[in-house]
Amino acid sequence: MGRKQPGKLNIAVWIVLCAMILGLCSGCSVSFGKLVPGSSQTVWEENEYTDFYYRQLDNPEKKAYRRMLSGCEKRKTRVLLKPISSESFYKAQGALMYDHPEFFWIRSFTIRMMADQVVQVTYPYEPSCGEQFRQVEEAAKAVLRRAPSGASDYEMLKYFYDTIIETVDYDSDAENGQDLRSVFLTKRSVCAGYAKAFQYLCTLAGIPCITVRGTTSDNISHAWNMVKLGDQNYWVDTTWGDPVYAQETELNNINYNYFCVPDGDLFRTHTISHNIDMDQTVIENVFSFPECTDDSLNYYQTIGAYFETYQRGEVERYLMENLKNGKLIGLELKFGSAEAYQSAMWDLFTGNRYIETILLNYRSFGVSSISYSYGFMEDCNYIVCNIHYR
Repeated sequence: MGRKQPGKLNIAVWIVLCAMILGLCSGCSVSFGKLVPGSSQTVWEENEYTDFYYRQLDNPEKKAYRRMLSGCEKRKTRVLLKPISSESFYKAQGALMYDHPEFFWIRSFTIRMMADQVVQVTYPYEPSCGEQFRQVEEAAKAVLRRAPSGASDYEMLKYFYDTIIETVDYDSDAENGQDLRSVFLTKRSVCAGYAKAFQYLCTLAGIPCITVRGTTSDNISHAWNMVKLGDQNYWVDTTWGDPVYAQETELNNINYNYFCVPDGDLFRTHTISHNIDMDQTVIENVFSFPECTDDSLNYYQTIGAYFETYQRGEVERYLMENLKNGKLIGLELKFGSAEAYQSAMWDLFTGNRYIETILLNYRSFGVSSISYSYGFMEDCNYIVCNIHYR
């Protein structure tokens, strides 16, 4: 995956206001675990995403998948296959890689052909891979042991999202950046590592999750996740939640515009790939994905920062309530439409600068001067503001 290009957070210049002056396989042997938070106990179970890609293969491809899966579980370097076309092999290999991010060594492989049929696949498994696998598993389980007691699945997803973002640095040159070792072991990764690590944590927690690949609006290869809560599917892009866009500013709050969102939110900037693109081989329309239509888990609604329309009074009450409670950094505003967002940008910061009128209400607290900075993501109808005073 290439370097991510998130919906850019534009950073505004500082404006100083002086108050004194004027402011996750049927037929497969593998099992997946649900690790009980706060303990080392693992309850083995499967869910409808455990073999998501496997289910979309035909019978010969499923047989090849199962042989390769068994070989991976037994840490074999060579797996003999019943002769299968190269196209079917690539489908099975792709499905195995997507369903099982923990088998990080199978990204590289060689195949043996006989009469235009694949009869053997060789993986570069070495003893060091076994030790790294153990370290990854232990690091992931340690994350679950630190999870909040009694957390719901939604709260667990947010915990995983936050943990990865807070502990991992995005680095386009990261070692093993295309797999989950980069997240759990070296803490430097790219989008593929973020997505696979998130999927692995969800798998351990028994939450249905898959990794999805595609491109961004800048035509950059990218990877993210789909999760299922109850009967609904949601998109999660942990990479784009990481505030790399604010590396040189104080506006470094985690971005939840890509957390448990529906199609309408994600597809403004993301395009799914239904293809297998591997070893200079492209096979089109291999995999399909369910729709994500529910928007009830909008994070900004849960914290009272979502506004369907722009109304001065509502925004003023929200800002003043947070200021009075000492919440000055990362004041977020999410709007329900582009029109509402544009109205807010104009009235608050561009034309009328109504934000200054709001902040002047803080004079009663004995403030001598107030300054603020703000950032915005037009694709997400999102504004974030920091307030400073003395």
